[in-house]
Amino acid sequence: MMDWLLEPSMAEMLFNNEAVVVELLVAQTLFVYRAPHHAGVRRRAVVGVAAMLAVGLALTYLVLPGTGGAVPPLVRSIINFALMYAATNAAIWYVFRCGMRMVLVACICGYAIQHIASAATWIGHLLRVLVPLPFWHTWLAGELMRIVLFAIVYAAGWMLMIRRFDITKLRTSSPRVLLFLIGSVLAISLGLSSYASHGGASPTSQFVFRAVSILACVMILIVFDELSRNQALSDEVAFMKRMNDMRTDYYETLRDTIETTNIRYHDFKHQIARLRAAGGGGERNAVLDEMSASVETYDGIAKTGNAALDVVLTEKSLECSRKRIRFTYMIDAECLTGVSDYDIYSVFGNALDNAIEASEQLSDPERRVIKLTGVRRGRLVNIHVTNYYDHVDCDGDGNLVTSKSDASAHGYGVKSIRMTIGRLGGGVDITAADGIFDLNIVFPCGA
Repeated sequence: MMDWLLEPSMAEMLFNNEAVVVELLVAQTLFVYRAPHHAGVRRRAVVGVAAMLAVGLALTYLVLPGTGGAVPPLVRSIINFALMYAATNAAIWYVFRCGMRMVLVACICGYAIQHIASAATWIGHLLRVLVPLPFWHTWLAGELMRIVLFAIVYAAGWMLMIRRFDITKLRTSSPRVLLFLIGSVLAISLGLSSYASHGGASPTSQFVFRAVSILACVMILIVFDELSRNQALSDEVAFMKRMNDMRTDYYETLRDTIETTNIRYHDFKHQIARLRAAGGGGERNAVLDEMSASVETYDGIAKTGNAALDVVLTEKSLECSRKRIRFTYMIDAECLTGVSDYDIYSVFGNALDNAIEASEQLSDPERRVIKLTGVRRGRLVNIHVTNYYDHVDCDGDGNLVTSKSDASAHGYGVKSIRMTIGRLGGGVDITAADGIFDLNIVFPCGA
């Protein structure tokens, strides 16, 4: 009995099984670590790793031993790695305590990364026969190659996918779809790899089987990456729509307020004029002058001919006045014919919000200036917003990166403008140089 336990083949199988356990856990942890999880991860991780090493030991001596018997080595290999994969799912759930969907996604993606590295290592073993160096054919050389290839594959996986992969964003139409994807990848990769190892295939066939299993794992990683990106984009669009809906509600309410205020302002002006005409002396005129000056601000209500645009320009003019920012605009409202109030609120509101935010941060009052122009050139409408800035950050797509602490509620302004103008068939161009920020918007007339 003891001779069987200590035979070299069993020691090698134990080493390989435990190595696969560690490789799987590392790859799966890379995917799940950034997901929300409960406190005490490190303590549970110690227990989880110890339990998985015990599972690897048990599988080595209970599933893999012997070459005879009713169960062929090919089937035993598939059972061994299938049970190991199932155990890692349980371990990852125990350690991180996140949702089961995130556990399933993290584990299959981690398995795919591990399998790509493992299959690449086996292909490397097949190619070693081409290297006429005695050391290259030793066990140590094989393990060094395994370490190097795993490091390369894991690093490539991190750079190309894992670091920007948001596992919380991934959605499938139903749990059955997710389980089908997982089952398909496991069946193809485990089946082909086990057959390549224990099915008596030729070296050429082994190479093909390993390459196909790598391709299957790469494909599932691409599928999950695209699902995550699409869901993140859908969430972002939904968020921008909610923000624009709130902006529209606000401006619609403000429009009624401005119209009422405008009527009251003109009535008040006429009453002051009648009182002034009635006479009453210098003291009375001084009081009337003070009253007239106190409401002079309301004389700045925009009158471009487009009611929605008038609301935005009036509200931003008052805001700029309070913040001591000089805001000038010259725009032909006719060029906005065919553009909905919703889109006008979104585009002009977001553009001016960004300009005001940048102008507020300027210490030099002479540079606290915002200029808005809008003209029609042929069949195109050109909207131009210019302001000074001290510092501006943009991401790779030219979208502004907010300077506010609550980044989750900000930074969508330019994205929203791009989305709206893109729907109108136009484009947005941003330049920031020499302290001057230019937002240039072009779209077809009558969009």
